[in-house]
Amino acid sequence: MVAFLTLVAGCSSVSVPLDLDASDDAGDDIAAPTGTADWTVDCNGGGDFTEIGDAITAAADGDWIIVEDCEYTERLNYNGKSLYIRSRNGSGSTTLNAASGGYAVQVSNGETSETALVGFTIANARGAAVYVQLASIHLEDIVFTDTTGEYVIYAAYADLEIKDSVFTNNAETTAVIATSRGGVDITGSTVECGRSDIAFYWSHGAGMADYTTVDCGRGYAGYFTHTTGHFMRSVLNGSVYSENEDDHPDDSFDLYNTVLNGSYSALYGSFAFKHVIMDGGRVDYTNHAEYPGVNEVYNSVLMNSNCAFNVDLTTLTVANSAFWDTVESCDGTALVGSNGNIGSDPAFVDANAGDYHLDPGSPLVDAGDSAVFGADIDGSDADIGVYGGPFTQDGGW
Repeated sequence: MVAFLTLVAGCSSVSVPLDLDASDDAGDDIAAPTGTADWTVDCNGGGDFTEIGDAITAAADGDWIIVEDCEYTERLNYNGKSLYIRSRNGSGSTTLNAASGGYAVQVSNGETSETALVGFTIANARGAAVYVQLASIHLEDIVFTDTTGEYVIYAAYADLEIKDSVFTNNAETTAVIATSRGGVDITGSTVECGRSDIAFYWSHGAGMADYTTVDCGRGYAGYFTHTTGHFMRSVLNGSVYSENEDDHPDDSFDLYNTVLNGSYSALYGSFAFKHVIMDGGRVDYTNHAEYPGVNEVYNSVLMNSNCAFNVDLTTLTVANSAFWDTVESCDGTALVGSNGNIGSDPAFVDANAGDYHLDPGSPLVDAGDSAVFGADIDGSDADIGVYGGPFTQDGGW
């Protein structure tokens, strides 16, 4: 189901649709117009306009603008109009070159969730490639490259949806995607950190990522403050940090069917690992005595670290999980042998190459708790790991 978060800033409000139910996909398509475009843009003179900005000036709310193949050296401001702008043939054929002149795309005057930009390479923005404030935008098939400044995308009090996009060869200094007091929903995308050591910095809001690969090396795939949401069916190369206010135990940033090549740290709030593989990291968690969170690890694999949990185990439930080449707890508390936890070689197909499928004889086959999410998609008991349960990285949902 889709939840709605209403954010109030002064006299303005933004309704932010957030898909935070594990029974639904992330990145829902917005309703695209059908039929003939209201306006066409062709730099060679074959359309209504030769520049996209001129089409925006002429357009009215709800209009559809089609952009022909070309490199357009300009910056776009939607100027309060909820427009559907897409290229004719996708990001490989159409470029928006900001020429290092500032924001490439600005949406900051109440534009609604019917606002979209689809099928562009956005290059050479300075400050941010996309700037969103008190507004909404759907970004799809966007290649972000050669961005300088603090962020590639910055959004405040905003609804931000990103689908099938790539962030590569950027030189941002703070974070790739930063949001404050809003919602972000990213799916089917690839995010490289660039010069910064943070891919996602989300503050005071909600967010989710699905089928997304994040490459941040030794940095942070996600750095979250007072944010609720989850990663699912994703691969995170980098650590995750979540910080919450002491009186918000329900705030939780969770991992489902996700590979984490790094550590997970949380201050207050809650967390959950379900069908997760954490390779080479550990969980550090500080609970709050007066406002304790609920912390759970089910059907997961923790491997290749000095110890898996630096946590007060009285505040943590670990069940039907596997430990390999690691000590279960940094304080020496044994977890293997109880609650369905095992300490055998997982027998992955090729973990060194990132292939965490299970060999047929793996002890993780049918060893999970199907009550966590459900049985495997073939109807058998849930496997432990990212390919177990109905939300497997191979499909499902």
